[in-house]
Amino acid sequence: MNTAVKENVVAVIPPRRKPQEAAAPAAEEKILEAGSKDITGKVGSIIIETEADYGEAAEYGKRVKAQIKAVKDYWKPLKENAAKAHKEICAREKEMLAPLQEAESTLKGAMSSYLMEQEKKRLEQEERMRRLQEAEAERLLNEAVESERNGDAEEAAARMEYAETLATASTVVQGKPAPKVSGVSASTDWEIESIDVSKVPTEVAGVIIRPVDEAAVKRLIRMSKGSVQIPGVVYKKTTKISLGRS
Repeated sequence: MNTAVKENVVAVIPPRRKPQEAAAPAAEEKILEAGSKDITGKVGSIIIETEADYGEAAEYGKRVKAQIKAVKDYWKPLKENAAKAHKEICAREKEMLAPLQEAESTLKGAMSSYLMEQEKKRLEQEERMRRLQEAEAERLLNEAVESERNGDAEEAAARMEYAETLATASTVVQGKPAPKVSGVSASTDWEIESIDVSKVPTEVAGVIIRPVDEAAVKRLIRMSKGSVQIPGVVYKKTTKISLGRS
């Protein structure tokens, strides 16, 4: 083997120490690093021109492999300890977060229920107003008929027009707005209550949802703002609460 500088020692691989002779981790790491630099530094000077050179290169390759193993052996217990520590830290974090996350979920649920109850009251009030409006329109129609019978065509026409206006007018009751609290936002969402896979079609609105993909179903519901009807799927409107940090 031809090299830029002829040497008898091509690499220094530290011998295995017995446990009682083990160097401090930092010291052992420095020895390994020095040995690795020595090996890698000489690789660039290797020139293979003969079979003998080829054989020597193969032998040198074995030294490289031995150094790789030495480095891996050094880092293996350190990585295992780090992995164990990471696992223990994650477990402890999860343990501490669990009651807080449950508390957050409870608060969001209570806040969402409050807003949903306010919306329910608004819709009920809207329905009451609609019925009153229909009753008033019917009363006016009856009075218009009576006025017509009595020969008062002008009064009958006026009552009829007003009755028609009431009958066609939409009733919208403005509900109490959600409380304004810094760091808190509420948005409308939909929650799937049940899915009967035997009734769900292969495709809805151009979106393939078979095998039944609950995420795709939710996207369809949100895109339609709760108006899409999917056979086999039962869902309800909900209020989603987002909490910011103080």
